Amino acid sequence: MSLDWLLSAYLLPYTGQTYKQYRSALRAWLRWCDLNDIDALRVHRSHIEAYCRWMRRDHPAATVREWVGVVLRFYRFVTEEGVLERDPGMGVRLPRSYRRSTGSFLTREQAGMFLDAAHGLGRQEYALCALLLLAGPRLSEALGLDVEDWNRADGTLRYRRKGGYEQEVRVADAVVEALAVHVGRRRGGPVFRARRGGRLRADAARNVVRLAGALVGRPDITPHSLRRTFCTLAMDAGMPEQDIMAAGGWSTRQMVDYYDMAQRGMTQRVGDAVAGLLGR
Repeated sequence: MSLDWLLSAYLLPYTGQTYKQYRSALRAWLRWCDLNDIDALRVHRSHIEAYCRWMRRDHPAATVREWVGVVLRFYRFVTEEGVLERDPGMGVRLPRSYRRSTGSFLTREQAGMFLDAAHGLGRQEYALCALLLLAGPRLSEALGLDVEDWNRADGTLRYRRKGGYEQEVRVADAVVEALAVHVGRRRGGPVFRARRGGRLRADAARNVVRLAGALVGRPDITPHSLRRTFCTLAMDAGMPEQDIMAAGGWSTRQMVDYYDMAQRGMTQRVGDAVAGLLGR
């Protein structure tokens, strides 16, 4: 089997952003091998650890763990396919990383101001910001919603989650009301639309969030900042971790801890609790 075939086979199960990230990580590794005259199918553990040290010169430990982790999983796959007798990634020591999210987020007071600012931007802008802040989906999950994914009767949305599975989640009444005003009588097509038709692009959505944030003195706020904020405010409201995990599509309690910016030790209750804190 050729290296190109193995790379294609390894990446085959992945789609979307995960596919792009994994492909980029593998391309970076192969460029390093090429620069150092190393055959990528004849590497040893020492080669991978040398690559780790080389990456640490310009990247934080968390990035190195993520990218080298892709390389390690690739070699595990290649070994399982019988191409290599021994997995060269076995025993590789990865750098430790700080397991708390250090990105931007909004306090409770700022979150209320943010929603007020978003309301003044327009119906779609407010619906998008309310969904991201009061329900906590990933941006791709929000923008991937079609009108058909919204069950108006019971206030649920059907997300296409990271990893390729679908999940129905009940959202807060404030989100339902914002969607109702925005969607109106439409019965199909993307929930969030571009001005010239079609689905709203991620960069345009980020600009909406950035503008609303700038209006309250927080131009650093991104869609992912709102996801962090949702998790933190849900913890503030005393919601069970299992409910928060279901609302945000997190698979482990560690990810809830990771996103809880206060760092303290189906989902209608979670969304309404966050909305209630903000008086929505």
